[in-house]
Amino acid sequence: MVLMDLHRQGLFSFTAIKEFTFKNSDAFNLEFGFSANASGATFYTVKDGSALDPTSVQVLRLLRPGGIVFGISYLFRLNKSAAGE
Repeated sequence: MVLMDLHRQGLFSFTAIKEFTFKNSDAFNLEFGFSANASGATFYTVKDGSALDPTSVQVLRLLRPGGIVFGISYLFRLNKSAAGE
């Protein structure tokens, strides 16, 4: 077992949203984008002096903050008469 600290990271995100509105004023959204790490290069520190094997380093690189953003949402509008204003 390795004792580690994960550091807080700041991200810079670029996203675009496409909204599809239905006749009843509800909407379906798709979001695409990319998120880049704006903080330091290393987001973890090994606390107990252990050395990580190459597989562990690859897993940590895969789990690091940032990357492709993809989102799906469905909006239920309760006040449907105000949606057309």
